[in-house]
Amino acid sequence: MTRLQDCGKFVLDTLYPPKCYFCGSILESGTLCQSCKAKLLVADNDRRVQYGTNFDCCISYCFYTDQIKPAFHRYKFNGHYHYSRLFGQWMAEALTESEDGTFDLCTWVPLHLFRRWRRGYDQAELLAREVALQAGIPLVKTLEKTRNTAAQSGTERVAQRYTNVQGVYRLARGTSVTGKRILLIDDVITTGSTLENAASALRMGGAEEIVCLTLARSLHQAKAKVE
Repeated sequence: MTRLQDCGKFVLDTLYPPKCYFCGSILESGTLCQSCKAKLLVADNDRRVQYGTNFDCCISYCFYTDQIKPAFHRYKFNGHYHYSRLFGQWMAEALTESEDGTFDLCTWVPLHLFRRWRRGYDQAELLAREVALQAGIPLVKTLEKTRNTAAQSGTERVAQRYTNVQGVYRLARGTSVTGKRILLIDDVITTGSTLENAASALRMGGAEEIVCLTLARSLHQAKAKVE
């Protein structure tokens, strides 16, 4: 780093010191303080993977606990899109530890165009870009959302969640997924209804294998399956 770059970094760090993504405490460097890092409930190998009907499996880095929810909400709803770098790195790490083999492409569960325009970005797309970069997988937009549905986070019952997104995804024009092994990215998996419907569109398009990857999964769902 040159002396000019050193000076520039000093000025930026003085005016905008790095803060912990979770609790907001000022850091000397990095993105998480030691206290928040220690409290993050990272999924172990036995509970990191869950299985679906239309997708082969879903790998998640951590559990969706009260510790990560505030940071996740800032990322998804409040313009903190730079969080995607850390979150995507975590996801790529989970993928490397849990999955062998290569993928033909990496894609994501898209927002409806209106919601993407309103938010300014698609949080799943940003995660997919980071994962694809870290894992060296081609990034391809394969899906479109045809209807602007209500947010899944506001829908409590499993049946309602599935109905809410049923049939809303289709292959993007000019996309071919026939015989492909696909890595499908989303932010959080709870009931799995969103990923099931997105994966269904890929299956109907001829995808051979679909592995899903999310930042977090529901701790409640994991406990229910264990019990």
